[in-house]
Amino acid sequence: MQLTYAKDNKTLVWWIDLATIQTKDIKTMNHDMTVLYFVWACHMVLLFQKTSENVILMENLHKCTLLHMLTLLPADLSAKLDRWTIGVLPLKIQSIYLLQTPRWVSVILTLLKPFVSKKMRQRIKSINDKNVEKTVTDVVGLEGIPKGFCGIEGLVEQDEFAKIIQ
Repeated sequence: MQLTYAKDNKTLVWWIDLATIQTKDIKTMNHDMTVLYFVWACHMVLLFQKTSENVILMENLHKCTLLHMLTLLPADLSAKLDRWTIGVLPLKIQSIYLLQTPRWVSVILTLLKPFVSKKMRQRIKSINDKNVEKTVTDVVGLEGIPKGFCGIEGLVEQDEFAKIIQ
């Protein structure tokens, strides 16, 4: 996970890149430590959200299969994260961009459409492969994109998380 600001310096961008996740490591790590890291990361987003007008989420799904997505996290860890985030996490995310989306995501979004409010449907944007670089560059600007995210040569070498840790 990374945090940067978009070209307008008013929009906080939360980057999650499934292409860089080490799934074997997640399964062997202490689950309580993983939850603590996630809670810490969410608190950092909340901290930066106070000084930002908008928060957007850019998530690279990296064309992962449905089976991979369902088994990415062990069941008990997934349940802990769900309990913590659903209805508890006070993040106000303006837009969610799903990048390099596999076909099954489009199917699920289509099936859920009648049950999701218009406001929420407008927030979730599934971007296909040929439009990823243009969309991300238009929304965030190269000066706000971490180097190598989705294969884009962004200009951010050190995100806001790294600045705080140092």
